[in-house]
Amino acid sequence: MNNKIIISILILFSGVLFFTGINWGLPSAKINSLYFQNTKDIKKTLNLIKKYRQKKEKPPRYLYNSIRSYHPDEYFVIKSLSSINPRKLNFNTHQFAIGGAYIYLLGVILLIFSKLKLIYLTKNISFYFFHPFQIAKFYIVGRILSGLYGIGIILFTYLLGTNLWNNKNAGFYAGILTALSPLVLLNSHYMYVDIPGLFWTMLALFLAVKFLKGKTNKFMPFLIGVACGIASGNKLTFVLSFLIPFFTFVLLEKNRFILRAKNVFFSFIGFILAFFITNPYFLNAFHQLFFGKGKNAVALSFQPNFYFLSLKDGLGLFLLIFLLAGIIFAFFKKEKEILESDKMLVLLWIVSFFVIMSFFALKFARYILPIIPSFIVLGIGFWMNYTNRKYSIVKKILLILVVFITFIYGISFLSLFIRNTRTKAGEWISQNLPGGTTIGVTEVPWQFQVPPLNEEKYKIKSTGYNIHKVKKLLPKYFLISSFQAPIPTYPVNLREAKKKFWKQLKKTNIYKPVKMWRIEPSFFGFTFKYKTMPQDLIYLNPTIILLKKGH
Repeated sequence: MNNKIIISILILFSGVLFFTGINWGLPSAKINSLYFQNTKDIKKTLNLIKKYRQKKEKPPRYLYNSIRSYHPDEYFVIKSLSSINPRKLNFNTHQFAIGGAYIYLLGVILLIFSKLKLIYLTKNISFYFFHPFQIAKFYIVGRILSGLYGIGIILFTYLLGTNLWNNKNAGFYAGILTALSPLVLLNSHYMYVDIPGLFWTMLALFLAVKFLKGKTNKFMPFLIGVACGIASGNKLTFVLSFLIPFFTFVLLEKNRFILRAKNVFFSFIGFILAFFITNPYFLNAFHQLFFGKGKNAVALSFQPNFYFLSLKDGLGLFLLIFLLAGIIFAFFKKEKEILESDKMLVLLWIVSFFVIMSFFALKFARYILPIIPSFIVLGIGFWMNYTNRKYSIVKKILLILVVFITFIYGISFLSLFIRNTRTKAGEWISQNLPGGTTIGVTEVPWQFQVPPLNEEKYKIKSTGYNIHKVKKLLPKYFLISSFQAPIPTYPVNLREAKKKFWKQLKKTNIYKPVKMWRIEPSFFGFTFKYKTMPQDLIYLNPTIILLKKGH
C-alpha cells in the first residue's frame, strides 16, 4: 500500500474509534430532571451559589453537578476558560499544572463558533443550569478537538514507525495498535490536555529520529525544542519531553562536544519560548511546586509497579508481553539494529520517562501516556523483520493474534461509552424511591462518584467514612460506588479508610444490597473482569450499589 492509502485508513479507523460515544455523560435535560424536579429547585441551587460568592467563599463542587460531565476533570477546562478576560488582556487560567496550549486554542474555537451562532457564550452561569445542552456543546467541541489530536498521534506513530524501521508495515501496525490501546482510546474522548500534550511529544520524537537519520536542517534543534515546549504548555508533566532533544544530541556520534552543546542550547531556547508563550503565568504559580496544597505540591514515592500495572491494563497483557519480547529479542539479533542511535533515542526516552514518573506520588494511568506510542513503535520492529524464514511464519501468526486480541480488548472499552451506570442508577432511584426517602452517602454527592440525586426530593445524609455516624443517622437506604469502597472494579490505590468502612458496614448487617449497577468492558462475547484498576481507567462506569436497611 502507498502512503496515501495507509494514512487514509488510519484516519478513518482512529476517527471512528475516537468519535464513537462522544456524547457520553454530558449535561442534558434528562440528567437535569434527575437533579431538579422543577425550575424552583434550580433557582434554589443558584441562590446558594450566589450566597457563597457574596461571602467570597468557594461554592462546593456538588452545586455544579448538573452542568458537569461525568469525567472529573473536564469541568476544570471550562472553569479555566471562564477565568480569562480578553478585554482586560487577562489570560490567566488559574491552573498550575495545566497551561494554555489547549485551553487557549479551545477558547478561540468556541469564540468563533459563538460568532457563527453555533454555541451560546455568556458569563451568566445560571443560563446553563436552565439550558444544559448549551454547555454540553462546549464539552462536545473540546472532545472533538481532543479526538483530532488523537488522530494526529496515530499519524505520527505511523510516520515514526516507518522511519525508525524503514518499514511501512511497522508504522501501520503501530498506528493500529496505538489507536486500540485503552489508554489512548479513552483519553482521546475527553476534553482534557493529555492527548494534545502527547501529540506535540510525538512530533518532537519524529523530528528527532529524522535528525539522527541525517534528514535535517539548521532549524531542526530549535523546532524539536518548540514541539517539547508546546507539549509542556499543555500539561506540566510533559516538561520531561525535553529529554528527547537532550538524548538526541548526546547520541550524535560524530559531533564534537561544542556542537552538541550548541544544539541542546538552541533546542532549549525553542522549548522555553514555546512554553512561556503557551503558559505565560507559570512563574506566578511556581511556588506551588514546592509549597502548594496537596495535589499541586511535589511528593516523592517510587512505585514503578503502579505504572507497570497501568501498561498492563492500558495496553492489554498480550500486547504488553508482545512488545517487551520484541525489544528483548531485538538485543539478541545478529544485526543489533536496536543499538542504532535512533532506536536508542526511543528506548532512552521510554525508560527514563517511566523511571522518573514512577518517583512522583500522585498516580494516574494517563501519566504514562507520553511513552505509549513510542513503546509500541519500538516493540513492534522485531516482529516485522522476516529475513529469517524459519521464524517468519511464527512472527506473522503472533502479530495477527495480538492485533486481534488488542482489537477485542480496545473495542470492549469503547463499548463503555455507550452505556452508563450513573444515569441508569439515577433513573431507577427517581422512579422507585418516593420523595422524602432518606439516602445515606459517604460524601456530599458528587456527579463523579454517585448517580444524579435530587436533594430537594430526597433527604441526603452524609456520614463520611464513619460507621458510628451511620448507626446514629440510620438512613433507610445507603448509596455507595466503587470509587468509595472496594467493590470491583475499584481504584488500585483506594484509601485504606474506605476499605475499612466498607468492611465495617457489611459486618453490621444493618444494610443489604437491593440493586447494583455494574458494566464491565465486553465485546462479542468477551468480557474483561478486574478486581482493581488505575482510577482513570474506570472513570466511565463505576459500580454502584444501593443498600436498604433491614432488607
